[in-house]
Amino acid sequence: DGPLRFNLPGGGFQFDLRRDNAWEPLEPALDTVVVDAEAQTVALTWRARVRVHCQVRRVRAARVRPA
Repeated sequence: DGPLRFNLPGGGFQFDLRRDNAWEPLEPALDTVVVDAEAQTVALTWRARVRVHCQVRRVRAARVRPA
């Protein structure tokens, strides 16, 4: 019915990783945007990266929380 217009939200949240007993903040990055014009929905996939080479067993938890 015409052009779709919308604003994507900014990162209003924080990713954290718990390695051993310490929480480390991670930088979220927008990875994928899926627009379903018929359903009028937009789905966002965010990601974060952290080096855990040879330390994967030290990772205890991950969380997403409001910024």
